[in-house]
Amino acid sequence: MRFDYQRRLAASLLGIGVNRVWITTDPKVQDDILDAITRDGIRNLIRKNIIQKRPVQGVSRASPRARRAAGERPPAGAGEPQGRTEREDSSEDPLDPDHPRHAPSPPGTPRPGPD
Repeated sequence: MRFDYQRRLAASLLGIGVNRVWITTDPKVQDDILDAITRDGIRNLIRKNIIQKRPVQGVSRASPRARRAAGERPPAGAGEPQGRTEREDSSEDPLDPDHPRHAPSPPGTPRPGPD
C-alpha cells in the first residue's frame, strides 16, 4: 500500500523531509494509517510510534580514515604546492654554475628574452 499522503503530512508535522519519515510495516495497523487523513490523525499515529522520524544520515569518514592509516598523503588543496617536496639528487641543481643550463651558448646565438 502507498502512504504518500500520510508520509507528506507526517513530514510536515515533524519538520523533516518525506524520505526521513518511517512508517511501520505491521499489517495490523495499515488500515489505521490509511484512515489517518487529517493532521490530528497523523499526530495520533506519531504518539503511538506507528510513524517515526528516521535519524539523519551522516557522511561516512571510513575512506579518509583508511587512507590516512595507510600513510597516503591527502590531495593538495587550494594554495598548496604540488610536486616534489625535496630534490632527488642535489648534483642536478639548476642553480649550480656547472649545470648544463649555465653553459655558454655558441657565439652568434640570440639570447632568449622578451621580444
